Amino acid sequence: MGFLRNDENKVRFSLSKTARLIVKEDMRIFSIEKEGTIVNLILRNFHETSKATITQYLDRIREHYERIFEGLKIDEKLKNQVIEHLLKKERYEVELCLRQYLSEREESKIYRINNNNFEFLENEFVDNKFYNEKAGLYVKCLIEEYARLPFMKRVRIIKKDIFTMIEDAIELEKLLKVTVKIDNKDVCLEVYPYKILSDPLNTQEYLACYTKKKEESSKEKRVASFSIIRLEKVSRLNQKSFLSKEEIKKIENDIENLTVAFLLGEKKQIHVYLTETGKKFYQSRLHMRPEKDNDNSGDDVYVFNCSELQAYNYFFSFGAEAEIIEPASLRNKLKCAYEDALKRYS
Repeated sequence: MGFLRNDENKVRFSLSKTARLIVKEDMRIFSIEKEGTIVNLILRNFHETSKATITQYLDRIREHYERIFEGLKIDEKLKNQVIEHLLKKERYEVELCLRQYLSEREESKIYRINNNNFEFLENEFVDNKFYNEKAGLYVKCLIEEYARLPFMKRVRIIKKDIFTMIEDAIELEKLLKVTVKIDNKDVCLEVYPYKILSDPLNTQEYLACYTKKKEESSKEKRVASFSIIRLEKVSRLNQKSFLSKEEIKKIENDIENLTVAFLLGEKKQIHVYLTETGKKFYQSRLHMRPEKDNDNSGDDVYVFNCSELQAYNYFFSFGAEAEIIEPASLRNKLKCAYEDALKRYS
C-alpha cells in the first residue's frame, strides 16, 4: 500500500501548459515564491477531496448514494446493485479524465515533497497501481485537477486553514483576531464574524463581520468585510462574539445595499464621464463593477449607485478613459493618486 519513499522525498512530473500557467498565476495572487511550496500546499489541502485520490473519492460518492436511498422502501439487494452500477460508471469517467491528464506531457521537473505529505503517500494512499507505482504521476493528476477548478474553489484549497478557522468561529460564536495592513502598518483587529459570502458575480468570497480595535469597547464595533484571499494572520479567541438582532439586521441591510465587498462607506450617486473606450472597459470588466443608474445616466455621463471606495477601486485602472465628475471628494482623491503616480515618471 502506498508509494515507496526515496531518500530525498523527491518526485518528478510534468504539468500541462494550462496547469503550469494557472499555478504560476496563483503563486502571484497568493504571494507564494516557490513552485514546490504551492505543490505541497495543494497536496496537503486537496488530496482528501480530489478525484485523483480515486478510492477515497468513490467512498464519498458511495456515502452520498447511501444517504439518497436511506429511508426508501427498496429491496436491499436491488439498492446495492444500483449503487455499484453508479460507482462503476463514476470510476470509468474519473479514470478516463485522469488518463487524459497523464497524456498531457511537457518538460518534467523534480519537486521535493515534505514529510507530512509523504507520510500520506507512503502509508495511506491505496491507488498506487493506477499510477504505475509512481508518486509523481498522482501528484501531477492532483495539480491538473486543481488547475481546472473555478478560481473560488482554488482559493478554498489554498486558504483551507483560514476558511476552517473562520467557519469554526462562526459556528461557535467566537471572536477572531485579524492582522491587516493600514497605511503600511500591521494593525490587530478584533472581529465578530457573521457569514462568509461571495460578491454578486461570484468572483471572490468575503468575511462579513463587525470589527473594532482591541482598546475600543464592543459598542464601538462597526460593519466591515475582509477579502479572504488577502487574509494572512487570523487566530481564534476564546471570547464570545455576540451580535444583537439589531446588529444582524444592519449588516444584512448593508450587504444588500453595498454588496459584501464594500461594507465600509455609504452608498452614493457617483457621476462618471466615460469615453467610448471607457464604455467598453465597463462592459468587459465585471469584477467589482458598480451598479449603473439607468434612469439618471446619459450618453456619456453614467451615474453609479455605490460607495466611493468601490468607485475608486473600479475606475482607477481606467486612467484617461474615465473622469469622476461628482462627488468632489472622490474626484480629488483620484486626481491626487494620478499626480503621485506621475511624479515617479518625472
